[in-house]
Amino acid sequence: MARKLRIQYPGAIYHEKIRIRRYPLAKFAAAALTNSAALNYDIGWLVGGQWMNYTRTYPAGNYFVYGRFAGGAAFQSQLDQITATVTNRLGMFSSQGRGWTSYDWTQLVDTNGQRSTISLGGVSTLRFTSLGGANANFFMLAPAIAAPTPVRITATASGANVTMSFPTLSGYNYKVYYRSDLGSATWNLLTMVAGDGSVKSVSDSAAAGNRFYRLEIQ
Repeated sequence: MARKLRIQYPGAIYHEKIRIRRYPLAKFAAAALTNSAALNYDIGWLVGGQWMNYTRTYPAGNYFVYGRFAGGAAFQSQLDQITATVTNRLGMFSSQGRGWTSYDWTQLVDTNGQRSTISLGGVSTLRFTSLGGANANFFMLAPAIAAPTPVRITATASGANVTMSFPTLSGYNYKVYYRSDLGSATWNLLTMVAGDGSVKSVSDSAAAGNRFYRLEIQ
């Protein structure tokens, strides 16, 4: 039976013989410039089958999961949810490493290669299992916001202005750009509005002459 150790950070119960290295956080994040004493952790020398359990009280919601890894070649890792004696596979991390000190974000995907959405709420245990070939640095849960659908802009003349209207979704910003010549390489920002689920309207002066508009959703 594998011996389990408990550590303070990153707060995981993990399989024996996993080595944890500490580096200045500045090695990975510019934010550490404000705190030179901050430390980051790198889980190295992982071999296939070694795992770490993260038991937390998670806010209720749906999430996308991202892992920050470095590797010398192609690698894979998996994420499971552990409930009593039941293991539920949530997805895989799969990427092409660029070197052991070059870290990249990798999204969790399902068996079809599509981004996985996981549901959490309350106390739950997530198990990260290495299949070898990568060092693990960080895991992030991001709220799963519905992807925006294609948007149709409706333009109408209103007095001395041109008014453009378009539907929005909460959680996204909508930027309206313009240019006077389609052959121009530059789009100019007219304005930005925050989506809230309603139809938004943006006005531009008709006195500016002919203009072409583009809507960018972020």
